[in-house]
Amino acid sequence: MAVISKEEFLRACNEKIKRDTNLADEERRRREEEERIRIAEEERRRREKEWDAWYSTLPSNCKSGFEFNGFRYSVNPTTRSITKTPIDNDIKVLTDDRNLDYSSINNQLGIK
Repeated sequence: MAVISKEEFLRACNEKIKRDTNLADEERRRREEEERIRIAEEERRRREKEWDAWYSTLPSNCKSGFEFNGFRYSVNPTTRSITKTPIDNDIKVLTDDRNLDYSSINNQLGIK
């Protein structure tokens, strides 16, 4: 055992506190990131479940796509996307999955 000065003791103590604080901050950031990923995954699963439920209620005639008022309407269940293509083939995505409003899609498709 070596006798040390108060300054050396205090310096070692402050360095340990700093290291412990950095480790705690890193752990907190790791937990926050894990929580963010978990919440994002839950939200993705919720949106997919909602989309699948909406798709399952579509009339069979609409699932395969159709032409109406100069547009070709298509639903792709694999990519969960809905498109509206003018007959001149200028594709416009009708919806963005993150902001999907099924009632407005149904209205656009003429489904009540």
